[in-house]
Amino acid sequence: MTQVTGAEGDRMGENGRMPSCPSCGAENLDTSRFCGACGIPLLAVSCASCGAANPAEHRFCGQCGAALSAAAAPAAEPARPAADERKLATVLFADVVGFTSRSERSDPEAVARTVDAAFRRMAEEVDEHGGLVDKYTGDSLMAVFGVPQAHEDDAERAVTAALSMRQLGGDLAVSIGVNSGPVMVTSVGRDGDLTVIGDTVNVAARLEKAAAPGEVLVGRLTAELTGDRVVYRERQPVVLKGKRDPVEVREATSVRVSGASAARPDRPPLVGRDDELAFLRAQWRNTVRNGRASIVLLCGEAGVGTTRLVDELAEEVADTAMVVRAVYPAYGRLGGLRVAAEIVRQLGPMGDTEVDSRVRSIAGELHPSLRGIDPAAFQKEQAWAFRRLVEAKAADRPLLVVIDDIHRSGDKVLDLLGEMFKRGIEVPVLLVLVGRPEPNEWLARFPAATTVRLGPIAPSDAIALADALLPDAPLDREAAASLARQAGGNPLAVRELVRMVSDQGGLVKRGEEYGLVGGLTLPPTLHAIVAARLDALPTTQKIALQQVAVLGDAVGEQEMAALFEGDASEALHGLVTAGLVHRSQRDGRTCYEVADPLLQEVAYETLPRHVRGESHRRAATVSSAPIDRARHLERAAAYLPDDDALRVEAADAAAAAGLQLIDAFRLNDGVQLVQRAIELGYREPRHLLRLARTLNEQQRVEELWEVLELVPDDAADPRLVAEKIHMGAVALTFRDPAAGLPGLEEAARRWSALGETAKYGWALANRGVALFFMGRNHESDASLRESLEVFREAGERDGQMAAYRFLALVCPDDPHAHEWVTESLQRAEEVGDRTAQVNSYNTLSWHHFMRSRLGGPDDTAELRYYLDRLVETARDLGMHELETHGLGMGANLARLQGRADDACRLATAAHSLTVTEPPSAALVQVAAFSSARARGEPGDAPEVDERSVDPVSQICAYLIGEELIFEGREDGISRAMQAVERRASQSALEGLIGGFGTALALIVLGRHAEARASAQWVVSAATTLHAPLAEAAGRALLAEVAFVVDGDRDEAVRLLETAPAVSGGLAHVLVLRARARLGNEAAARALQEAVACRAGAERRERAPRRSREHRLGCRGGGDPRREPQQV
Repeated sequence: MTQVTGAEGDRMGENGRMPSCPSCGAENLDTSRFCGACGIPLLAVSCASCGAANPAEHRFCGQCGAALSAAAAPAAEPARPAADERKLATVLFADVVGFTSRSERSDPEAVARTVDAAFRRMAEEVDEHGGLVDKYTGDSLMAVFGVPQAHEDDAERAVTAALSMRQLGGDLAVSIGVNSGPVMVTSVGRDGDLTVIGDTVNVAARLEKAAAPGEVLVGRLTAELTGDRVVYRERQPVVLKGKRDPVEVREATSVRVSGASAARPDRPPLVGRDDELAFLRAQWRNTVRNGRASIVLLCGEAGVGTTRLVDELAEEVADTAMVVRAVYPAYGRLGGLRVAAEIVRQLGPMGDTEVDSRVRSIAGELHPSLRGIDPAAFQKEQAWAFRRLVEAKAADRPLLVVIDDIHRSGDKVLDLLGEMFKRGIEVPVLLVLVGRPEPNEWLARFPAATTVRLGPIAPSDAIALADALLPDAPLDREAAASLARQAGGNPLAVRELVRMVSDQGGLVKRGEEYGLVGGLTLPPTLHAIVAARLDALPTTQKIALQQVAVLGDAVGEQEMAALFEGDASEALHGLVTAGLVHRSQRDGRTCYEVADPLLQEVAYETLPRHVRGESHRRAATVSSAPIDRARHLERAAAYLPDDDALRVEAADAAAAAGLQLIDAFRLNDGVQLVQRAIELGYREPRHLLRLARTLNEQQRVEELWEVLELVPDDAADPRLVAEKIHMGAVALTFRDPAAGLPGLEEAARRWSALGETAKYGWALANRGVALFFMGRNHESDASLRESLEVFREAGERDGQMAAYRFLALVCPDDPHAHEWVTESLQRAEEVGDRTAQVNSYNTLSWHHFMRSRLGGPDDTAELRYYLDRLVETARDLGMHELETHGLGMGANLARLQGRADDACRLATAAHSLTVTEPPSAALVQVAAFSSARARGEPGDAPEVDERSVDPVSQICAYLIGEELIFEGREDGISRAMQAVERRASQSALEGLIGGFGTALALIVLGRHAEARASAQWVVSAATTLHAPLAEAAGRALLAEVAFVVDGDRDEAVRLLETAPAVSGGLAHVLVLRARARLGNEAAARALQEAVACRAGAERRERAPRRSREHRLGCRGGGDPRREPQQV
């Protein structure tokens, strides 16, 4: 450890070099020119005023405050760019109180000497804590922490320096204000002096004015950044000049002593470090069992959990061992002495004068009798004495010694530890040295040690940690993935992101999960850590990383050459070696991307806005992909808003790239780009109508109308007029089909007159959709079939597939219906049309739902497959209406199969979506009502427009009645029967639900004679629609009618024997019930078992806690109302 020297000035080495870095406090070799920890130059500059030596980067003398001559500084390149950079910094203002009144009654020379002495001492404190004196103005001093180089703890450094300044004015009082926030680092004035500008500076100055003599007032962010390392006193918000609202402030009173901590909530669990913790435990057991010392080197980047890991070990062994811990200081002089003093204090004396005096010398207490010993020999004696002390303490109890942040230490500390452990220590001592992987000199000093490197935790562990930090529910799947991606596997980042979104209201409870409102922004605590890592890089590497951050993912060497001045290969190689940038091969070219998303964000944000804009403009000139060029030009236009030509260029590029993506069926990305082009002023009518068509396919009707309003009505091209009429009518169809029908017929006439055969076919197909929604099924069938002929003539394959999909809904009893939709799906998959895919999944889901929903899991496997595909695809495309319908169907299926918990989960997921159309909203309400009933929860039946001709509204009415029937409620029976009476003339498809519900209701209440007609309708409809499960259920109901009403046992047996085989679900229960009615004891027992099994499953699934897998994700599927749509 550091040898004690005499006077303060003796700490300088020969030729004015300083072994301790004035910026970060790290110790360096006497021959070092730059600090090995942070890269700051160590060469001293002599002050022309007082002759004191100063670090090369200082502009004012640390002893007298005089300006240092630029000519006296060495001609070394600064470690990093000093000007034109955005940074998170902490600004300190200190004012000598009473200066004016003292000047009035004292001699000017005496006043000058007093104030000068005070400023000198305050400047020394700033320098001691790694800050920079920015300027002196009259009787005040301004200092900046984090400029030119950021540290993880700049706010703490500033507040600690401020607290030390309070007593430095002698008989002059000092008031101090400290504030943290974003600043612009720039050069100002004729001489180009470096300074910081921004509201952060103004608030710091106002806080100083608001502080009383001897007070240190800090802003909210400063208090947040210092955490529990500083003790604060609560203060009322203060009104500051120039600020509209009162400003939150705290009064700093003291720095918390090492080892103390403020009261805080319970620590989160240690997640993702089981293997590392198990290794440390094993290492400790071996050390104790073998009675020999061992060393573990634990390294990792900031926030990965090195300290948290040794915390766990220390707590586990504390009852049986002596635990000694110290942290190497980040700033201040003689860090090694301070660490030594802390360790010696915790170990306590040995009781041997010779040993104790040498041990105390390591901590800076040099006994006069030791001054004459040769320095080299004395260092060996110190190592001998410290070794004897450790051996004596460990002989009594096993000893765990932890030194954190050892990467900040100098050679003397490492040399002492190396000398001490060079020969084996035959007592149980485990030395754990904890530090960062860079600088890495400390890792090579102990060849016999075991090194444990902590990397990022897995995404699943990051999600588990986030869930543990939330009070009562986990994150939903989307929010969890977003947080894990942003955190980059850093546990501290996970904690800070969760804390930030919780404090700022960024979490919203959706059912039993939390979702995110808006995006994730970088918390200032993480910004400080990442900025320090960025500033520690050599200048060229920092610039290269900033440019990679500008360019984004998969940055090629050609793109880098356009932005980087000079050869970027060497800088990129250094970044790859350091693990900060990943290199890969894509499409035969070498690409680079920033490894840590947090580092990429900070590197990007440090660039001034105008620099970002010009960088994006230059990047666009070499971007090979249209989407990359559009992205760069869009950002350039945002950062350079006064450049009209750039804005036009950006709009054109965004529209071209967006339309290209739409044509490639990447609809969400394409729509977003074209919408951005519109915001930039793009108004090409043909492309606006293309966007409107895509929005309609995605069911984004409100946005569609906004786009149509931008298309002029008097366009010179009659095709554009026809297309606008057509698109407006299509959009209107799904709200008011009768109002949309005339527009579709007008569009058909115009397309026919223009000879646009394919467009004419689409108008006919859309007319068929509108007629179906109006309940005019025969006319709908005719219009769709006519469109098929037109499509065949025009060779419009996609139009044929769309017409087939909807025709399968209009004519579900057609034997070719399933074949039509299957062929449509195959076509959509061939061309990559995801909109056509989701519409095919939708139709197939309804097709199987109506036919198989009464079956068990084996009977509904195909249905559940299509529901899965439907919900996943609809979610990816942002088609919430289809997703909602799919979830609703899935909830009903789960309810019928006795899976109450799944029904509730799916209903909750549907409720969390935003839907605007009444049928969709009705199905969400039905799903919620049904799932609540399955879990035994009360609630009124939702109101649905039972007279609507919309098919989904009809289904909702039937399902509500069915749910009431399950409860045996009279109002459910009447509701179901009224629905059937109103729609008895409709298609056989309604018989599968409406007829079944009515027949079941009447039979459950013993009104078997009235149930016969409805049960016969079910069997007839099921036979027509090839629905064996519904047929089996209908025949079971008819068998019960025949036996109870007619007394015809043979007819009942015949009906059951001719029923299709079923293996589960409600249909199986009804068959067992009918057989039990006929006296079949085996069927009666099987019926009891089936009912008990369903009831037991529901009771189990009503448990309040559910597994994470149940709480995350969902499956479901579809909406039969959205085809065809293309114009």
